[in-house]
Amino acid sequence: MKKLLFLSLLSIILACTNDHSSKEKEIDRMLEQAKTMSDSRLPNRDTKKIITFYEDIEKRAETSEYKKGLMISSKYLMANYLNFAENPKKSLEYSYKTEKLAKELEDNEVIAQVHEFRGSAYLDLGFNDEAYHELQKAIIYYKNKQQHYRLYRTYQNLLNYYETTKAPQDTMVAYLNKSLHEIESVQENDSDLPFPASKYYQISRIYMNMGMFYTGVYTPQQPQLAEQYLLKSLKILEERNLTNSTNLLFVLNSLGRFYDNQQQPEKAIQYATNALQFEKQSQQIGERQISYMILANSYEVIKDKDSALKYSKLYSNLSDSIALTQKKEAGNTLVKITSQKEKNYRNNTRNIIILAVVSIITILLTGSLYLKKKKNQDKRKYQKLLDKLKGMHNWTSPKNDTEEEKRASVPIQISEETLKSILIRLEKFENSDRYLKKSVSLSSLAHALNTNQRYLTEIIKIHRGKSFSNYINGLRIEYITRKLYEDAQYREYKISYLAEECGFASHQAFITVFKKETGVTPSYFIDRLKNPAQKI
Repeated sequence: MKKLLFLSLLSIILACTNDHSSKEKEIDRMLEQAKTMSDSRLPNRDTKKIITFYEDIEKRAETSEYKKGLMISSKYLMANYLNFAENPKKSLEYSYKTEKLAKELEDNEVIAQVHEFRGSAYLDLGFNDEAYHELQKAIIYYKNKQQHYRLYRTYQNLLNYYETTKAPQDTMVAYLNKSLHEIESVQENDSDLPFPASKYYQISRIYMNMGMFYTGVYTPQQPQLAEQYLLKSLKILEERNLTNSTNLLFVLNSLGRFYDNQQQPEKAIQYATNALQFEKQSQQIGERQISYMILANSYEVIKDKDSALKYSKLYSNLSDSIALTQKKEAGNTLVKITSQKEKNYRNNTRNIIILAVVSIITILLTGSLYLKKKKNQDKRKYQKLLDKLKGMHNWTSPKNDTEEEKRASVPIQISEETLKSILIRLEKFENSDRYLKKSVSLSSLAHALNTNQRYLTEIIKIHRGKSFSNYINGLRIEYITRKLYEDAQYREYKISYLAEECGFASHQAFITVFKKETGVTPSYFIDRLKNPAQKI
């Protein structure tokens, strides 16, 4: 009898063990499936689906009390929320969960990965000191284990840290070279690589970044060194037959921009044209826009007016198309919001009616006072604008501070001679009406002024007191208010024509910016100019 009971108990234990083991094997199989779904080479990779699948694995592992499966699923959720869902806060939550499980399982490698991803998440959230300390912890482990690919990734994150904290340029160079050394040391069969060829994609990308660094950030610029690195970047892709990726498109346009800035239009045209041919396959609209800009600039330099006009129109049309798409997307969002509001309205009719009644009563009691106050405000704003127009010299570029004070406040390293040269060219631009072109952009203006975007942004911020977009909008509004004040014919034009005349893509954008810059609407301003004696 005892022997029978023992055998029954043993069979129950074995059955439970087998069941637990089969659940663990199923979770391991699902983890492999999730890894396959996450392959970056897949054309239609669905990030939301991948995250949902990992969360399902996480729940199964928790139910089965399978710590290793739970740790691995949490680790990949930490990575996916950071890299693909762009949710660093959620990534941080999973980093602490993963770290706790890794310590229980004594898995130091996963703990190092937690420090790496946590450091990156802190960078995205702006916690730079915390990010630095986490990344240093990861580096210590990776160095000890000679894990070159993970060291490369961590050095790339440190580069982002040093760029954010405006570290000396020699520090940036050192970590670019460290990144390059580590990725070159990776074996093609390294299990950390997403796929074997990704090593050469990363090497090409570093060379491209180094080329752009030496021509766009490093002072003084090193064009010969920049060209050398950019050509190396292209050579790696061609030698490895890796010409079917978007990396090639980025490199071609980088070379096009480089030769455009170096006043070598023939080479710029060659690389930008090749980029356009390749873009047909990858459909990277932003890169197509850059190619059009390079070709328009380069054909203008060699006096090929027809080609310059062709690509200028293509650039302008594509820019308008992108702006329209963004506007439609905003409109779709508005429709969704409106739909939700309507649903809430139907569900809360009584409350809305009560609020409406209260609002009407409030409006009736305060309406007359508000209208009177608004009329007085509009009158003061109109008079202020009129006074400004009467005595206008260059009111979009106030110079309240001394040049020495402005020079001291520029956070980038730039020589006095270069600064003066850029300011002179900027003033010529302001007097040329070229800001009326819809195609004007930070990139195109930086090119026209023979400087880089970073310098130009800081100089406009310090010496004009505005961001680039506000600066251009200010020039356009100054132009149209001056026309309306000096030329009575302009007061007869439609608002849509005035918007087009001064470079705005839509009359609504024009009205918004006009009100922001002057304090009154275009219609109000025109009406007062037509009827100066009318009582306001």
